[in-house]
Amino acid sequence: MASITGAGGCVKIAGGSTVIVGIKEWSLDYSVDIFDITEMAASAPTHKSQLSGLKGATGSFSGNVTDGATGVLGALTLGSSYDLHLETDGTDLYDIPVAIVTGLSTSVAVGGEAIVTCNFISSGSVAFTNT
Repeated sequence: MASITGAGGCVKIAGGSTVIVGIKEWSLDYSVDIFDITEMAASAPTHKSQLSGLKGATGSFSGNVTDGATGVLGALTLGSSYDLHLETDGTDLYDIPVAIVTGLSTSVAVGGEAIVTCNFISSGSVAFTNT
């Protein structure tokens, strides 16, 4: 199996039809709630018992501040939900049908780029596809 780079990666909205321009990186943390269900007993347990719960995801993406409707600041609104597609290299895809924008931040340095970051949380399923 060959390793890949992120050079072919992108972030898309609206069912994968609109590429958000200026993105330089994205991250996705997909996790599951774990509950300790260890019970007390006359004979003390020697190991914990665990139960998996609900799955969820949080993530972010950032890149250059760009003008226009397809840049992060033009395409996304704080508190709104979007169908996000996070692509690694053009073949691997994470689909988040309901991603709620929880934060938008911008940083500007006199000697550097103007960077915008978007944070989001999933509401519902996350699907991974390898095409």
